Amino acid sequence: MFKTIALALALTGLLAGSAGATLLNDEVFLRIQIPALLNFDETGSTTVAADASDAFTLSEPAITLEFSVDPFASGVVIEQISGSISPASTTTFTFFGLDWTDASGVVSGVSFSQNFDSFSGGETTSFTDDSVTIEFAAGSYTWFPGETLTINVESRHDDLPEPATLALLGVGLAGLGFAGLGGAARRKKAA
Repeated sequence: MFKTIALALALTGLLAGSAGATLLNDEVFLRIQIPALLNFDETGSTTVAADASDAFTLSEPAITLEFSVDPFASGVVIEQISGSISPASTTTFTFFGLDWTDASGVVSGVSFSQNFDSFSGGETTSFTDDSVTIEFAAGSYTWFPGETLTINVESRHDDLPEPATLALLGVGLAGLGFAGLGGAARRKKAA
């Protein structure tokens, strides 16, 4: 009987899984504010595609920025397409509308990486349940075409079992019930 229980639990454990959280098919938004650069304050949105091919462009006469979202890494890549930025005021990037599909979740942290020609730090990061914000201090960077800023979103999700996992659990429990009844019948016959 104990061997049957151990085997059923091991099999259920091997085949069990939880639905993965993703931004796939979610509409997300990016707002970029650079007051010293022609009062640049633009918001763009995109519906996240599986191949991150639906990049959205934000532009003013002086610069063009493009952003795309990786649906599985839960992050955004912002690339400088034209012009250069070296602002004399703060620059704020806010990535919001993060509503994961396949599992509910909340933002639990934010980090970033960049390959700017010049970067001296001085940034602050913050987040809410469905948004992240990075603010760069005045004069802390110079951003040229081809250089990127990558915002990485850390999130916490409720792991919900997939329907197949629940079905396997039910089959395993039913098997245990039948095994228990068969053992009881054998013990009754032997007595």
